[in-house]
Amino acid sequence: MFIMTIPFFIAIYGYAPIVTSFANQMNASATLVGLIAGAYGFGQLTARLPLGVWSDNLGRRKIFIVCGCALAFIGPVLTIIVQSPVVLMFSRLLTGIAVASWGHFMLLYSSYFPPEGLTKAVGLISVSCYLGQFLGNFLSGIVADRFGVLATFYFTAMVALIVFFMACFLFEEKRTVDRSNAMTFKKVFSSSMNRDTIIFTIITAIGLYCVFGTAFGFTPLFAEDYFNADKFQLSIITSVTTLAAVPACYLCTKIGPNTNVRMWLTVSFSLCGAAGILIPFSPSMLILYILQTFVGFFGNIIVTIISPLVIRGLPFEKQASSLCFYQAFYSAGIVFGPVLTGVIMDFTRSYILSFALIPIICLISIMMVLIPYKEKSIKPW
Repeated sequence: MFIMTIPFFIAIYGYAPIVTSFANQMNASATLVGLIAGAYGFGQLTARLPLGVWSDNLGRRKIFIVCGCALAFIGPVLTIIVQSPVVLMFSRLLTGIAVASWGHFMLLYSSYFPPEGLTKAVGLISVSCYLGQFLGNFLSGIVADRFGVLATFYFTAMVALIVFFMACFLFEEKRTVDRSNAMTFKKVFSSSMNRDTIIFTIITAIGLYCVFGTAFGFTPLFAEDYFNADKFQLSIITSVTTLAAVPACYLCTKIGPNTNVRMWLTVSFSLCGAAGILIPFSPSMLILYILQTFVGFFGNIIVTIISPLVIRGLPFEKQASSLCFYQAFYSAGIVFGPVLTGVIMDFTRSYILSFALIPIICLISIMMVLIPYKEKSIKPW
């Protein structure tokens, strides 16, 4: 499954680096470009929680992974058939719904490990995820430069089709589910609407805001406007962001139960915010790559550290609902990162002002991280 996750995310991210540029070529406004980039997060925001509840009630993970792979194939095919900003936005929406199965990837892979290996399992599958993202971003630039922008959509569709067949052969242990104690949206909200989960969700959303508002939003447009970057150079921007996540996730596998998580989060938000505000001041593509690497590294440390805390100690029949609740609402960062940056860009026509929000929200996150907690359930926190 570790191997299969790599091509899955190649299919998801195989045309991500050229989305905003492609939309710009079709004369989409900055706000519409932001909506297209944000549609990916909106798909996750709306789909993750219902899929999580459904998964817990069925006691199954594999079927949701298979369906996610199918949607990863349908998304790029739609853009191949019809090239327009609206269809591109719908394509990204379907891709977002496809990646809503990511929680099911994590849970199925974690089921192959003992309970004490949860953090290690999440870290390892995250390494696979980001390797796939890196390869997807990197290969898309090569394909777009040699064969044209549309070729990236053909490429991702073919990869998604292969992964679909691979997913059909995943092993899943059969479990019996107590139907009398079936999960409902009311139960999920009542159990998840506590201070700890809300804080975890907001903090993670801000970390993803930083990553998606830059690498998958307006950093590529900045590079085009100021450095006349070609498609391959644009793919490098997203590639270094996702490649930086690989050592970040591996580092998180080494974090023990007594680690000072607050310290890690405070440092990560500080450096992520500093790198974000410096992006529009980049004097060269090299410096831009370095800054974007910092955003990717520390932004993904934030996500990987917090994710295991959400499901630690939960029974099997509640894990998918709780994790998908968390993932659904942290997807707000993926939605609003590009959208708000696009709105500010439309009004101000300034990259500096558009990126200025990043250090502000990072500072807010640091203040939230330092809030004292009394709950015994969050001992590592």
